[in-house]
Amino acid sequence: MNDDLRTIDWIPDGDIKLRPRTFVTADALRLTLSPDLFARKFNLEEDAVIFDLLEAHLKTPAAKTYAGDPTPIPRRPALEPA
Repeated sequence: MNDDLRTIDWIPDGDIKLRPRTFVTADALRLTLSPDLFARKFNLEEDAVIFDLLEAHLKTPAAKTYAGDPTPIPRRPALEPA
């Protein structure tokens, strides 16, 4: 299996063959429904609301279940001080 679990929307850009498109608020639903755990790329100066929407989603029960597998994602225990 060769899947890095990243959502990247590659688009053509002039002399550069492809570049990642910047995700914006309109992409929030697509990102929250995606089975991917990571996404690239975001620009806080261009659209800060997308961060608020994704952070709010992470606090919901739906975010605790990986879309590719209905088993809840296990939380890593906090490291104990040495």
